[in-house]
Parts: sequence; C-alpha cells; structure tokens
Amino acid sequence: MKTKIKILLEGIVLPSIIVVVVTLIVSIFFGILGDIFKNVGAFNENTFNAVLLQGIADIIIIPILVPLYIIFKKKYGIVVDKFKISDIRPFIPVAFSICIISNILLQYLPIEEENEVSKEIFDLITEYNIYISLIIVSILIPIVEEMLFRGYFFDAIVILSNKNIAVIITSICFAVIHGNITQGIYAFVAGLFFGYIKSRYNKVSYTIIMHLIMNFCSIVLVPAVIELTNFRQKMYAIFICCAILILSIYRIKVIRRNYG
Repeated sequence: MKTKIKILLEGIVLPSIIVVVVTLIVSIFFGILGDIFKNVGAFNENTFNAVLLQGIADIIIIPILVPLYIIFKKKYGIVVDKFKISDIRPFIPVAFSICIISNILLQYLPIEEENEVSKEIFDLITEYNIYISLIIVSILIPIVEEMLFRGYFFDAIVILSNKNIAVIITSICFAVIHGNITQGIYAFVAGLFFGYIKSRYNKVSYTIIMHLIMNFCSIVLVPAVIELTNFRQKMYAIFICCAILILSIYRIKVIRRNYG
C-alpha cells in the first residue's frame, strides 16, 4: 500500500504540482510586471498574453520534469530502447490525417459556444508573433504535456495497473485539461493515438514528435483548409485523409507482422 501511494505521489502528484505551481508563479509575476509597465515603451496589455506566459512557464518546467522523470524511470526499472526514426516514420501520415479529419469535423459540432471558445484560443495564438507562437505551441507545450501524461502519468498507471487502463485514463486527463468540449474531443482522440504509440514503444520522445506534428498542422494547415474551402472541398479533404489513414494503418500492421 505504501509503495502504491509513493508511486502516485512521484508519478502523478509531484509532476502535476510542479506544472501548476510554476505556471501560476509565472502568470502572477508577469501579470504584476505587465500592470506596472503597461504604459512604458513597448509594453501594452498584450505584451504578456496567455500563450507567451505558457511558453515562459514551460521553459522553466522542462528542465525540472526531464531529470526527475529519468530518476523515476530508473527507480522503477522502466527500460527504454534507443530512439529509431524507422519506428515513428509510419505514424507521421497518421498524425497528419487525424489532425485534418478531426479539426474539420469538429467545426460542425452543434455547440456554438464551444466553437467560439476554440476560435478565441486560435486568435490568442495568432495575435502574437506567429514564430514565437509556433515555437511555444508546436514544441514547448507538446514536450510538457507529453512528459506529464505519456511520461509520468502513463508509467505510474502501468506500474499500478496495465497499459490499456493507462491509455484510457491519460487520454481522459489530456482531454479534460483543454477546458472545452471541442478541444477536449480532439485531445481525447489524439490522446488515444499517443497512448497507443507509448504502449507499443514505451518512448515518450515518440509521442512528443507526434504531438508536435499535430499541433503544427493545427496552426499552419488546418486554418487554411477550413477558411479557403467550401463544404464539398472539405469533404474531399476528409476523404483523402481517410485514405491516407487507412493505408498508413495497413502499413503499420504489415510492419508489425514482419518485424514483431
């Protein structure tokens, strides 16, 4: 019983506290700084928007989470093989397809308020320097979220239960933290995909890369597809992505059958 509690504390409670506390401290500190200097020089009410603050917090969080995760894995005998690009190559078109299909379909959810929330979040990302936003949303956020959910959470749940339970629970948690139904559904689907990769290869680095690809597509490609196409063209895009998805899954199954 004591061992289980210790695993929960080290694998779920501690990393969660680190993420929450650092994020709060950064938000409070720069909120105060912004209020003090809002009328000085280049400072204005948008100088420290939510995306930038999250990026600053993540820069602090990553050097804390990574070494603690390495210690956690060694302590509980979690062995990870070397990184192989050949492992993740077949999953790249899957990540791309899931991203495009999900984002298009979610536009037609009969939940106007939730779609407005998603639009506001996207506007928040694009209102700041797009390159800085891309770095934050496509690199920093995926690293922190994957370290937390497919790293600490997943491994702790596997030790206490099994991989299938870990996939489901981490996907639910990943969906909940997004805070709205539209993004939550997308995050849950993505979480199942990331969870499958983690359960098969036991490498959080692989899920980080997939997460990075999907976030990048969501910012760069999806808006263009949604805004520059009509309903029929969107359906064509979904059809093409479904074909890519099916072929990619078939390829993955063949690879698994040939190489185990």
